[in-house]
Amino acid sequence: MRAFNDSVIYFIVVDRFFNGDPSNDRCANPEAFDVSRKDWFKYWGGDLSGVMAKLDYLKELGAGALWLTPLFVIRRHA
Repeated sequence: MRAFNDSVIYFIVVDRFFNGDPSNDRCANPEAFDVSRKDWFKYWGGDLSGVMAKLDYLKELGAGALWLTPLFVIRRHA
């Protein structure tokens, strides 16, 4: 086991990383999702399923820890 100060910490912007479950892309507010992945102010589809699907890849890169952005539920305003 490596000392923490010798570890590689991989920072993941979850909704930009990998889309592991496309069924949750449209969320509660379809206007918040950008299928073209060009609008930086909208959700792009990445999720925790996508992070988990890529754990072997991240390990191959040498990542010993993951730092994830906060997760939010996007709701439609009344």
